Amino acid sequence: FYPVKSKTSAECETLLRAADISSDDATTSRLTPPTPCPPIAAIASAVLLWLSFPLVAMCAKCFLTEKCVFSVKGSNFCHPLSAATLHLFLVGGFLVLIQAMHSLSRIICIRRLEQETLQQHASLGQMIRLCAPVGLCFGCKYVVGHAALEFTPTPIYELFHCLNLVFCAIFARFVLNEKLQTCGEFTSVAGVVFGSAVAGYNALVNAAGVSWLALAFNLSNGILAGAVVVLLRTTMIQSHRRFVRVTSLKMLLGASCIFPFALWIEQGALFHLTWHQIVWLSISSAAILVYHCNLSLLCYLATDAPTVAIVEALRPVPAFILLVLLQQMTPKPLSFWIGSSVVLLSAVGYELSRKFYSETRDKAEGKSETTAVLRS
Repeated sequence: FYPVKSKTSAECETLLRAADISSDDATTSRLTPPTPCPPIAAIASAVLLWLSFPLVAMCAKCFLTEKCVFSVKGSNFCHPLSAATLHLFLVGGFLVLIQAMHSLSRIICIRRLEQETLQQHASLGQMIRLCAPVGLCFGCKYVVGHAALEFTPTPIYELFHCLNLVFCAIFARFVLNEKLQTCGEFTSVAGVVFGSAVAGYNALVNAAGVSWLALAFNLSNGILAGAVVVLLRTTMIQSHRRFVRVTSLKMLLGASCIFPFALWIEQGALFHLTWHQIVWLSISSAAILVYHCNLSLLCYLATDAPTVAIVEALRPVPAFILLVLLQQMTPKPLSFWIGSSVVLLSAVGYELSRKFYSETRDKAEGKSETTAVLRS
């Protein structure tokens, strides 16, 4: 053990407050916007999110079914809750290992325990409390989404996804005080919802009806999806862009929420894996790691939470293009392309509306300041 200076505790408290993870400052930091970042960083994060999403879908499908990819047969692990638990535990554990190795390398390089390292260990409990809402909400969304798929045809389940943006905008208004400012933004959000509905219309025509229970599960899934985006953005703002730590805790807390249901419903299937299934589990977990790390980072870099939801609403188009390049797929119907075009144009319109509103507000503030100076 190395000697510690007498003022360590005071300095650690200062570091805790500077890191904005002190419980006293939690309410204030929740409404504090993040430091502006270069637009290219948010664009790069969104592109990586779009590229990783089809890989997640393809690898997860190969893990859960016997589908062949590049002449390699899938593992047919047909237990979705157990698969989600294993994925989240594996990704979260890997990120925790990366953080532990990083902390150990710093200790070895400087050959003594610095106060910043002590602060990291001391703040672990506070970081868990900070990430608990988004982690538990994330796990509940997996369970509710699984129940919705059990009672609902896939086209109708996908159709309800277009409501995620609406719930995200509602939560962002009351949690982060990020509200839609102009008619252009409201129109763009409505366009994204309408385009998403049109994109899935062709498959919806041939789908069967849904019960009231299925409707409740699908609406709850949409509410939780909107809440996850807002809570993740809140956590990223409070933790000051510690996206690796936030993602790891979100994954582990979410997995702990799914684990009891996986044991109860699927009777401990996650403890009986073949080597072929372990290989596909590792491959799909790598894609999930890239996707969720980028999602956490994007929640910090984006201008507001609805922007993140719009980026997620645009996933089907690059996902379909990439899947076509990787494997032979039947072409999509005309309604898919019409709806996707509406979503894309609405997303562009939303960003232009926000930019125009920001520029107009800055000019008005500049004029008012100039007027005040002249009067004084």
